[in-house]
Amino acid sequence: MRLGINWLLSGLMVVGLAANLQSEPVFSSAIEAADSRDFLFQGEYTGELRTEEGRKPVSIQVRALGEQQFEVIAYEGNFPPGPGWDGESPDVVRVKGKREGWNLRVEHPEDPYYAVVQPGFTSVYSEDDTRIGLLERTVRKSPTLGKAPPKEATVLFDGGSLDAWQDGAAMTSDGLLKEGATSKVTFGDAYLHIEFRCPYMPQARGQGRGNSGVYLQHRYEVQVLDSFGLPPKNNHAGGLYGERAPNHNMSLPPLAWQTYDIWFHAPEFDENGNKIANAQVTVKHNGVVIHKGVALSQGTGGGASRNEVAKGPLHLQDHGTPVRYRNIWLVKGADRSGVRSLPQQRW
Repeated sequence: MRLGINWLLSGLMVVGLAANLQSEPVFSSAIEAADSRDFLFQGEYTGELRTEEGRKPVSIQVRALGEQQFEVIAYEGNFPPGPGWDGESPDVVRVKGKREGWNLRVEHPEDPYYAVVQPGFTSVYSEDDTRIGLLERTVRKSPTLGKAPPKEATVLFDGGSLDAWQDGAAMTSDGLLKEGATSKVTFGDAYLHIEFRCPYMPQARGQGRGNSGVYLQHRYEVQVLDSFGLPPKNNHAGGLYGERAPNHNMSLPPLAWQTYDIWFHAPEFDENGNKIANAQVTVKHNGVVIHKGVALSQGTGGGASRNEVAKGPLHLQDHGTPVRYRNIWLVKGADRSGVRSLPQQRW
């Protein structure tokens, strides 16, 4: 079903429009961002092409770069690792184009195809201007979005108060947790569920584009960044910062709510304080495993300290851009000798 502009305005609360230090636009709600025509084009589109070999599925991501400039990333098949993707690295084509009015035209660098992106759908044409494909906007959502905490969970944030957070934490008027917060609760082994939303910053680049971080024990960072459409790297979304890139880039477009589900095993120490086992982490980003049982020999860069501890708090990094958080809870576990196990990891 084709989705129009109304989708862009639904389901998101107004948070407001801010400006960063470089006076570049920073939109933290879809209603404000909709005033920027470029935002209406950004997103994901799927469909089929009619080719000489028959019908072929294709998916594209449209990434706004500011001032009517865009990058379009085309995948043969579905977005990795969605249905129809064979588990190998997909063929990816990256092309750039400039929007003219309500049309964004991009051309394939090798094949005689071109595409015209409009809000809600994309038309693909052959060199004789025959339409050979129609891709419709698709809205992917994490299967763990809105996941309710089990009865044994420690709820850190549900939009009601900042009681679980140290001084300095702040909440928006519509009940979202701002970046730059540290929990009062400390933990060793734990299962953590957290939901986050990156701002729309079309002119920003690299680490300046919706940057924050989920710091386990204030030491091990799972990167938060607007990495929509980018290749996976250790400093992009889902990366174990500076240590390991995610298996897949599962980033959704900015201003979409996303999830991390994290199974964390704390480092272990003997009675003399000597470390006898490394920290270990498994991460699902938007319901897909991007790290499985990865050992970390030390804290990652940017944490409170590279010196490791048996227990520490959750920290949400303030990197100067308005990343928002909600529905944060954790289930504490026992050590690996296992008096009580963490929630089962279902792949």
